Amino acid sequence: MSESPLNNVPTSPPPDTPMEEDEEGEDLMENIGEDYETKDALDTYESDNLDETSYAPMGPSQRRAAEKELAERDRRIGRSRRTFVPHAFYDDDDDNIPESLLQAKKKEWIH
Repeated sequence: MSESPLNNVPTSPPPDTPMEEDEEGEDLMENIGEDYETKDALDTYESDNLDETSYAPMGPSQRRAAEKELAERDRRIGRSRRTFVPHAFYDDDDDNIPESLLQAKKKEWIH
């Protein structure tokens, strides 16, 4: 009888197995207070492309109309707002890229 290839596959330890402490590495709790210190250089937004316009509150019907317009725009350009993942997060393997992005990618190659 031949040995199953699954016999050599590593498995996770049972859930009640104590985890080994990593002796090396940074203790994240040691300097946790530093994460909340004020740092003006990091806590200030650049004003380029910052929209500081005051807008009137939007009612439910206005919100639905705006959402509809955005959904139509996204459909026109081949992007679903709920499932959009930036292209940078996909592998170069075309099997993992949604068809809409592949079509856009092929258009780029042609032009």
